[in-house]
Amino acid sequence: MIGRTAPPRPVGRPPKRKPQGGPVPARPRGKNVDSAGIWTPGIGKAHLNADFWSEPFNCRMVGTFNIKTCLNLENFSPAFVNYKKAHKFWLVRLNDERYGWAMRWTGSKMAPTTFEIISKTPFPESYRQGNLKIEVLEKWPDENIKRWASRIHFFQTFEWGPQEANSKMVWDAVNHVSWPEKTVLDIGCNFGFHAFQASRAGARVTGWDANPNVLPVARTINDHIEMSDVIFLTGRFPSDSQKWDIIFCFSVIHQGDPKYTGLQTTCQGLKKAAREKVFLELIVPALQGNLGEAEIDKIVGGRPLLKYRHHVRCERKIYELEGGK
Repeated sequence: MIGRTAPPRPVGRPPKRKPQGGPVPARPRGKNVDSAGIWTPGIGKAHLNADFWSEPFNCRMVGTFNIKTCLNLENFSPAFVNYKKAHKFWLVRLNDERYGWAMRWTGSKMAPTTFEIISKTPFPESYRQGNLKIEVLEKWPDENIKRWASRIHFFQTFEWGPQEANSKMVWDAVNHVSWPEKTVLDIGCNFGFHAFQASRAGARVTGWDANPNVLPVARTINDHIEMSDVIFLTGRFPSDSQKWDIIFCFSVIHQGDPKYTGLQTTCQGLKKAAREKVFLELIVPALQGNLGEAEIDKIVGGRPLLKYRHHVRCERKIYELEGGK
């Protein structure tokens, strides 16, 4: 059992600040949702150039998955543009659960109402039958982001938000592995800072948090600010039998186990679930009880990467553990 003991993490300063914050609507550009999209076979050779389209995503993409829709891509602002190669990419979500990137390039013969979509993982075969819900997601203007972020209390630091934590320092400490095409689970993901960094580096990322209140914020950041493809989950923890290449567990364990009485069992569970690496952040010494740093080091058994004083409270330590054990 891993990551299940932590109680919901507070994300606001009650009663005045709530993490949901009432998202600021994106600037209207017409209808952005079609609930009756239909998969259609491709007519060109875009699928033969998967590596070519993959360049902006730092990993190999799959596709194309083509959808006929009543939406017109030209009515929406692309998430980003590769000006050198004259390619435009729009972030889209299918059936409220999967992300992809609709793309167009100079000389494309596809109608703008047929979306050619690439993604990090193949879409389910069931998507080829029946109607598909498709949404085009647009980045908010800077002033909207600033106004929205001012209503949120952040436990993580984004470059566009309040400077509340040491998030980038933690990322820099673990950012020495190869991320492209790796599966990453971020346990206790909060608003997703580290999940977004791994996704941008080419990983296929799932963020999970026991607190359902953080999910609307994380998804808003994904869909309208970071323009990413992280899947955020709450509620039932991913199956114990499921394996991940890399697992993050940053400042989570002390919330449900302040004395670290179950630390050894938790570390064993994490290492068993990870094929390659576990990156673990702990408060040292333990918040309660008498467990000191040297004893914690011995129990964890991993390689210390960083020790620092947290922006809010306590000293913390980042460990790298080998997975597959």
